[in-house]
Amino acid sequence: MRMNKPFLYRYGEPKTYEVIPQDGVTLSTPVGFTGYNCCWDATLSPDGIFYLSLGSEGGEGNYARLNRYNERDNRIENCFYSKDYLAPSSRALPGSKFHSCIDFLPDGRLIMNNHTTDKAPQHPEWLPYAYHSHVWDGFPGSCFFTYDPRTGIVQSLGIPVPHETIYGSVYSKKKHALYMIGFIRGHLYKFDLTTHETIDFGKAIETCSHRMHIGPDENVYVTSGTGYLMRINTDTDTLEWTGVRLPEHLSDYSRRFTLRYASTFLNLDDRRMLMVAGYSNHLLEYNVYTEELRDYGGMHGADELFEGFGNYFYCFNADLDAQGVLWYAMTPRLLDVPEQYAANTAPAPAYLYRWDWSNPAAVPENLGVMGTHELICGIISEIRIDRKRDVLFASCAADTDNGPPVMRIDLKKLRAHAGERGPAHNDRRFYPKPKPPKSGHGPLYEGSSLTNKHEAFRPEQITKVRLWTHLRGDEKNSAVRGLYWDGNTLHGVTGETEPKYGFTIRDGEVKSIRPLSELTDDERAALLRRACPPLTELAVTLPHVAGRQYLAVPSCMVPWNGGRTLVGTRDGKLSLVDGADVCCYGLAAPVGPVRALCVNAGQDFAWGAAGDEADIGRLFTFDEKHGIRELGFLKWILPGTEGIVCADVFDALAVTPDGKTLAIGSHEWLGTVFLAAL
Repeated sequence: MRMNKPFLYRYGEPKTYEVIPQDGVTLSTPVGFTGYNCCWDATLSPDGIFYLSLGSEGGEGNYARLNRYNERDNRIENCFYSKDYLAPSSRALPGSKFHSCIDFLPDGRLIMNNHTTDKAPQHPEWLPYAYHSHVWDGFPGSCFFTYDPRTGIVQSLGIPVPHETIYGSVYSKKKHALYMIGFIRGHLYKFDLTTHETIDFGKAIETCSHRMHIGPDENVYVTSGTGYLMRINTDTDTLEWTGVRLPEHLSDYSRRFTLRYASTFLNLDDRRMLMVAGYSNHLLEYNVYTEELRDYGGMHGADELFEGFGNYFYCFNADLDAQGVLWYAMTPRLLDVPEQYAANTAPAPAYLYRWDWSNPAAVPENLGVMGTHELICGIISEIRIDRKRDVLFASCAADTDNGPPVMRIDLKKLRAHAGERGPAHNDRRFYPKPKPPKSGHGPLYEGSSLTNKHEAFRPEQITKVRLWTHLRGDEKNSAVRGLYWDGNTLHGVTGETEPKYGFTIRDGEVKSIRPLSELTDDERAALLRRACPPLTELAVTLPHVAGRQYLAVPSCMVPWNGGRTLVGTRDGKLSLVDGADVCCYGLAAPVGPVRALCVNAGQDFAWGAAGDEADIGRLFTFDEKHGIRELGFLKWILPGTEGIVCADVFDALAVTPDGKTLAIGSHEWLGTVFLAAL
């Protein structure tokens, strides 16, 4: 199987399309499940039954299903339809799939939750961020279900976190609880299955991570999109940073994509676990007690699959056979396509690999395209190996018009054909051909399209400064409470409930961060006075909605030209106060207070932050000519940089005297200062 360049082909030559040896390979396509185009979760029961979820994304508007694979008949069968156990709304975002969550309870029942990456049937576009907490148009929240395979009984456990869509969860037998990760806000949660109480651990993920894992020490592990390995200590139910960060991609193609979270965790013994860094293509070993990280290197043998094409690979899942050999699927994405091929490139198929990783002399082996002569897979979402029978099951994420298929591979038979390849596949979707014109995704929404992510700033405008990495063991007190500029130096204070640290930032780097207790009384008083100025009393009645007078109190204020004051309230209203006169400009956010304001040198233009702690923080501007203008959220992924940005709660803003840089402080467990070039 070994070649000097085992994965280097000429684009379009027959060898590119050769499938794995076909002895012992079966493939089943869902029949009778129209409108289902993805599968992002599958698992193997203790008795060897492969369960999978059929879902929809990108505009179908369906609800998730739990299915099982019938080996005897090579058929995908329905277990239950989640819509039957909900109160569906045509306006709300649907729970369109189960994602990285299907698990087993000690009594044999399966447990899982719905998740959404689909559009509501009546909405022109997929806008989950914009409608995150909207009472009618938002997502009600992920609902948890149990399914008893012996009786077929389905039970709804309700919604542990309103409006949050749970991207992944894992069952802890030790705590009889589910540990969960939110897709929208990146918070980690615990849902106690005995008391039905929920704990919010705070924001631990910047964006884009879904796999949670019970480690050998029975703690819960998860990685952020930027590769930080986090742990929930199940003895104390506290969130901890391990001090470890997963590496970047081995090749320079990492400039194309920044995600380096772990897509797979596998326990090896009572101390060690393997991690597959899905987009950076590293195989890693982590000792949960020594916190040592060992890197075994890349999971493929070349940085290019096709000659002359730059690309990156990604791997969503892997498993170990009874001999400890790692089996996984790699899908390349073509980049830097030569001009002569630009109009005729096709999606790349998934390739099956095996790697005897513990043998220093072994290298990853490419066994060929996953699929049969007629139908192949583009992305493999889950791989499970029945070690008793030596059988591999794989779920395909998407890529078919009839629904995502399931593959069954008899590994004993596959090993008997080591060094061979099957025939070239005949799946025309993966052959070079002219690209069809892109179809639209529905009506435009306010002049935008699905590409509108409601971002407050362009990615290249933002520099982020992580304060939390400087406070290991006390990360929660990295939450930013106040900011101010002194020339080109930014000063601020942090603390979860009260200011505990003072810091300075210059040229985009933390120059100092130390406990306030180490400052003199005068230094501490001066810092707090400028970073967290006290609110002054107002001799006016601020605007309010009837019955909400208790929220008509200032939450922040800044001086305005002409001796006036710009005031934000706990109810989210923004007003100009001029002596006894009050002019209200309306709500700065659909729900929650105005959290922070800052004003330019001329005191005629302001930046603000608003939103409830359970919502996504929104940034806005204000001037008397244009009123309140919402900027959007701080959420994006910028290829080629550390540009993964995501923050939800902003309690501090400060703009430089020249108006060229806006500092935004997040009041979260991942306390971060964002510097926006205006």
